[in-house]
Amino acid sequence: MVKKKEEEETEEEQKEETPEEAFPRKEEKELKMKAVDLINKTNEAAERLEQANKKYEQLIEETAKLKLEKTFEGKADAGEGKKGETPEEYKNKIMRGEL
Repeated sequence: MVKKKEEEETEEEQKEETPEEAFPRKEEKELKMKAVDLINKTNEAAERLEQANKKYEQLIEETAKLKLEKTFEGKADAGEGKKGETPEEYKNKIMRGEL
């Protein structure tokens, strides 16, 4: 009997490795377990990052509130100019030759 080309191609496809042959069950299970473990670790890390971000945002808000309070209480550093020199300090600069 003469085989048709389609039948030959089908037989060749069947001869290729099946997933079971490519990854024996034991190795396949180990890979799946490693993948699941990695996913779990990644999820835990993501949760920790989310918690840290929330805490950081709270700290930023608290800092902003404190700055506002300080500003409205008149304790802010803004607007304070350089203190003037005393006559004694001015005399000392002239004597040292800094002016």
